[in-house]
Amino acid sequence: MKIKFTLLSLLASLFFYSAMASDKQKNPVGTYGVCESDPSRIELKLDADHTFHYRDLSNPKSGIQVSGTWMQIGNKVVLQSPSSGKGFHRVWRFTEQGQTAKSRKGLCFYTLKRISNLDEQ
Repeated sequence: MKIKFTLLSLLASLFFYSAMASDKQKNPVGTYGVCESDPSRIELKLDADHTFHYRDLSNPKSGIQVSGTWMQIGNKVVLQSPSSGKGFHRVWRFTEQGQTAKSRKGLCFYTLKRISNLDEQ
């Protein structure tokens, strides 16, 4: 009886581990933005060398254009820019097989759709 319980526990652990290991991280490299007719022209470009370029012209008096590096933690990407004095959306969550990037800063929510993969260019 003790051997059956040990074997069952081992199989359950193995099943749990394999289920968790199969959840691969999506590659977020590419360009994300709003539709072309939107005057805010918000765009996030993530490069394969872990650099990014972010543009947000939703406030014409105080547009944001930032560059720096990014790192991926699970399904989130954290943007790091040492030279930016302005606040901007630094944490982005990727959903829908990497086709959508979502961010929240205070009460401001952004959803950007993938415009292109950098591999396709």
